[in-house]
Amino acid sequence: MRKIEHSIKYNILSLLFLIAYIGCMFVLVVESLTPGTKSAQKSNAVGNAVGGFINDLGGDQAKEIDATGCNINLGKEHVFSVGENYKLNVETYPLDSTHKSYEYYSSDETIATVSKSGMVTFVSSGTVTIKAINTVQKEIYDEVALIVNDIMPTKLTTTILNATYNEELNCYEVEKNVSYKIDNLIEQDNDSIMIKLSHTYLR
Repeated sequence: MRKIEHSIKYNILSLLFLIAYIGCMFVLVVESLTPGTKSAQKSNAVGNAVGGFINDLGGDQAKEIDATGCNINLGKEHVFSVGENYKLNVETYPLDSTHKSYEYYSSDETIATVSKSGMVTFVSSGTVTIKAINTVQKEIYDEVALIVNDIMPTKLTTTILNATYNEELNCYEVEKNVSYKIDNLIEQDNDSIMIKLSHTYLR
């Protein structure tokens, strides 16, 4: 919507400029046909005014809007779990600022790493600070402290791969002196992280 409004405004300014330009050119022609020093001075004045108007119009279109601040908007609590990934969202103020790209840094990459695009990967438990710095205006930055917790399992599923499961007895049937591979699946409460542990036992 902002781009459409900007385009309409630019078209209106262009039309007004064209009308003013035609009017000024008409005055210049009339003054040039009128003998006398005063007419020449008027022509120069009008020409200078047209030139100044053109420079002002071009300057307005090329003017950059500096950022005055930014904010890392997490959209959730500052608590994460080991193994999670989270994409940072940085809001720049004012919203129509020219420069909105950022560089990202982690205070401790053993706890969390952050990519060039702002994707944070949580490696181990602890507290880490993530910082975003505007790539052009280095004085514009924001940082957040994040807490990373170990995985808290809420569900454990055990499977004996090479054993027969008896549904009536609700148990596995095993034999003596036979090796069985047991897989343990640990799941977090949000099902976003799963850890699979395999062990071999002799029964």
